[in-house]
Amino acid sequence: MILDAQPLDEGPAIPSLVGGGDNAGVVPVKLAGKLEELTHVPQCELLGEFGGFGWWLQGVLAVLSFSSLLIKRWKEKPRRPIKVFCFDTLKQITGSGVLHILNLIFASLLSSVSTEDSDPCEWYWLNIMVDTTLGVYVLHLLVEWTSNCWKLSGSNAFGYYGNPPAWRACLWQVLVWQIIVSTMKLLMVLVMVVGQRPLTWIAAALLNSLDDQPRTKLVVVMVLTPLTMNTFQYWITDNIIKRKPRASYEHRISEWPQG
Repeated sequence: MILDAQPLDEGPAIPSLVGGGDNAGVVPVKLAGKLEELTHVPQCELLGEFGGFGWWLQGVLAVLSFSSLLIKRWKEKPRRPIKVFCFDTLKQITGSGVLHILNLIFASLLSSVSTEDSDPCEWYWLNIMVDTTLGVYVLHLLVEWTSNCWKLSGSNAFGYYGNPPAWRACLWQVLVWQIIVSTMKLLMVLVMVVGQRPLTWIAAALLNSLDDQPRTKLVVVMVLTPLTMNTFQYWITDNIIKRKPRASYEHRISEWPQG
């Protein structure tokens, strides 16, 4: 019995950069794809495809980070009224959402325009570290400045929502908080652009050992670092938000007519 030889399905051919003649140096498309896959060096990607590994990590991070605020209230003495706490927390949650989106955007932009050899994950890590250290102090200054301006104009102090606490005051302060957070972020981006050489050197020194383990690097950059630093940031920011408003709140209560 004679069997007809069937040609291998190698797909359409693409010309190679080497070789002579009409068909010399021709490489099948599928084979070229395999070669590219074998020679591709894995890199840390911030999110990847929707529903992929990076997206699941973001969900876990959000749940754990928000839980830290509940723990803080449980330890708080005396505790704020639950509605006041929820309004304060709403500002932090929405601010963190805005900050997270800005961090993803600026991490990709800074990585693409930077003169230093770094990937988006390293820039995202730098964004987190700068925001939760120097950025927290800038937030404190901006909140102080905003509160002073409101007092001079006769408006309600930042963090005071009326008696009883009203959604209208809360939503207005949420909007103001987004402006404060966005202003802080722009200032921190300026700091990172000016100091990109020493900052990227620090990030590379700490993260380059994980380059051959992109998922491990992703966990460190997108979960462990944000979880630790954001928890610190949330607790400090919560104290900043409630410090003067709390005194103002008690002062206003003492002035209300009794009976």
